[in-house]
Formats: sequence, structure tokens, C-alpha cells
Amino acid sequence: MRRVPHFKLMVSVQNHRHTIGVYEDDALLAMFVRVGIMAVERFADRTGDSFLCSSLDLEKLAGCRGVANARRKLGRLEASSRLSVGREEARGGASVGPEGGQREASWRLTLPNFAKKQGFKSVVSTQTVPSASASASATSTASKEKKDKEPASETDALCVPKTKRPSKRPIPESIEGDDRSRLLRLGSDSGFSEDMCRYATTRVRLWAQGSGKLRTDWVAVIVNSMKAGWGLEGMPGRKDPGFKNYGQKLEDNSRKVREETDEFIEQHFRERGEESVRLDQQHVRLLVAGRGNS
Repeated sequence: MRRVPHFKLMVSVQNHRHTIGVYEDDALLAMFVRVGIMAVERFADRTGDSFLCSSLDLEKLAGCRGVANARRKLGRLEASSRLSVGREEARGGASVGPEGGQREASWRLTLPNFAKKQGFKSVVSTQTVPSASASASATSTASKEKKDKEPASETDALCVPKTKRPSKRPIPESIEGDDRSRLLRLGSDSGFSEDMCRYATTRVRLWAQGSGKLRTDWVAVIVNSMKAGWGLEGMPGRKDPGFKNYGQKLEDNSRKVREETDEFIEQHFRERGEESVRLDQQHVRLLVAGRGNS
């Protein structure tokens, strides 16, 4: 039965060390999926986990116009994954089109272990036809492998090997080396300066050490804390961007309801006169609160 061409996106893309930051960024995730789909369409599994594309294809993968812009956006994806993009030089000197003009430049995109992760190697091996001299040994080997793969019981058949995940660890005393470079790069991409990254690192460390938190990737935690706002809360010389927690939002909503209630009562008294109003203030407040919740 012929399998419909498709691109598999592993669940581990959320926290794998080779795709840190891809899942949280919508633009990076979209480019990653587009590259994977084009790799399936161009049969990258048969050409060493790589495929060729034109400058127009490069713009489509990046979702923008202009080769320079596309190359810059794909460069972010290269920094966050194992994708590599390179210029494909023409063989035998200059590249000339059929009408004498210069042929459009091509690019080679490489995704390491693409065929293995997408399951293409097993498909190719099952479709290989053995030679006549090796048919007998191949048949005996296949029957032996089939016997070894048969589960001993229904319980064994339901057992699925678990994927080994990166272990969680406490936050280090200092972010140095490659982690510091990645923190500054991801922070710069999101509009945060080096001082902001340093301040957020201190706040996240105090929070983690105070409650014994364990995480797989502390760089991602620090960047997410700056995006959420609490990592930069109270930073000297920085204006409060207005991030509010649930309690603050609830208090603001209650204050808004009280103001609307007082305004409604005042307008009601002004229009009908104080003597014609028989409802007390608490009753009116309940009516307004019920109207706001409906």
C-alpha cells in the first residue's frame, strides 16, 4: 500500500537540545515545517538529507520577499536548529542558462538525520529486491528476524519503549559560555538588552533557589520570564510595562464595577429625583454587577 507523502514533526521539538527556541517562536516553527515539507517533496532522503532550491523557493520558505531578507530569517532558524543553508556553486565554471543568460543561483539546504527521523530508510530497505544468489540466505534471515520480533505475550505487544528526555537540573550559579551567548542572542531577537538579560537571570535564580525548581533549559526559562514581564519587574530605570497578575486584574475589574455602579446611581437620582427612588444603594449595585456578568 502506497504511503501518502507527509512530514513528521516530533513531539520532542518542544524541548530537544537541537531545537531550543523553535517551538516557542511562531516564525521559526513555520519555517521549520515549510523546510521539512519541501525536503519530502524534493526527496532529500535520497540525496544525503539535503535538497536544492531556487532563490524564489528560499523566499517561500522564509515567508518574505527578497533573498537577503529570506537568508537573514533562515539564519535565525539555523542558529536554533541543525538546519544548514549554503550556496550551491555551478559545476564547470560559470552557470549559463539555455538562452545565454545567467542561470538563477541555487541553494542547498541540509537537515541532518532527516531520512532516519522520517522513517525513509526502513521503507527503502523493505523494497530492495535481493539477488538470486542471496535469495536463500535472505529468506532464512527474514524468517529468523520475524520470529525474534514476535511478542511473547499480549502484554509485551503493548509495551512501547519510552523516549529518553533530557534530565532536569537546578539553575547554575552563573550562565557562561555557549549558554550565555544563546541567552544574549535570544534576548536580542526579542528586543531585550544585555543588562535586562543579566537582571532577569538574577531574578530567575532567586526564584528557582528559593523554591527548589528544576528545569531542563534555564536559558529558555529566563527568556520566557522577560517576555512574560515578571523577570524584569522592579528593574531600576525601566518603566513598568503594565504586566499584571491575576489578582491585579481581578482588583481592576472590581474597581471598574464599583465606578460604573456609582455612576449609574448618580444618574438615576439625577433623572428621577431623590424622593421617587426607593431602591437602596446595595440593591442597585447587585443589579449592575448582575448586568455586567450577563
